[in-house]
Amino acid sequence: MAIKNNPSDYRRRLTKSNTNLRFPNQTPSIFTRIVFHEYNRDVSSAVPTHRQVGSIILPIPEDVPDQTNININNVDLGNLRAIIELGSKGIDAVSNITSVEGAADTVKAAVNKFNDLYAGTSVSQKIAMTPGVMDVFTAGRQLAELTGGVVRNPHTTALFTGVALKPYTFSWRLSPRNQEEGETMMSIIKEFKYRALPSYFNDAPTSRFALKYPELVTVSFEGTDALQDVNFAFIENISISNFPNGPSFFKDGRPIEVNISISLRETDIQTKESLE
Repeated sequence: MAIKNNPSDYRRRLTKSNTNLRFPNQTPSIFTRIVFHEYNRDVSSAVPTHRQVGSIILPIPEDVPDQTNININNVDLGNLRAIIELGSKGIDAVSNITSVEGAADTVKAAVNKFNDLYAGTSVSQKIAMTPGVMDVFTAGRQLAELTGGVVRNPHTTALFTGVALKPYTFSWRLSPRNQEEGETMMSIIKEFKYRALPSYFNDAPTSRFALKYPELVTVSFEGTDALQDVNFAFIENISISNFPNGPSFFKDGRPIEVNISISLRETDIQTKESLE
């Protein structure tokens, strides 16, 4: 039997009603439920509603990674931290800076205090280490650092800048046991692709001028509390390997085994509240 793969026919079939697929035919006690939702990011309501437009039930993936990325960047406090540190050694004016002129006066006071603290150092070392000195003339400061053998501490510290959107990658190896499961397997591949892609904006005559967002997806692991579910996410990547062990077909032309891998990225960051 020839495989029908007409995108127009497939599109018409999907838009008639929700598509609910399951592989294999007999669902195991612990399984993966993938639900597709019509895109909605209405900020006027606290919790946007998402109309369900389809679902896929699969076995548990080969791996269920759980990766949480916190954005921590390096920042050099430089002169500001240096002035504060000198202030801790006796310059009380640091805490009273209210203007550019005040800051300049504080720097001068810091320089004078520095000269008192490090009276035994060379001129090059003083130039290299004193906040505010030669900062405009970078090459001059660098020359002083080179000849003095000392580098001003950049006072590098960690700066929290937010939380990265959580990524996921799931993979399944599907081996149909009969023709029915083979057809379901091919429909699941099409369904993933269809839900991951955008569509043309359907208001003629400008339908191709803009793209509508693709569907969102949620993933839950039924029958176990040990695995974390995936909140609303976009499908970022779909990777299909039709012949993981070399070309092999059923009589109707379908591959005997297929590897499916999908990458997701959640639409909202996670916080302490999202884990409660």
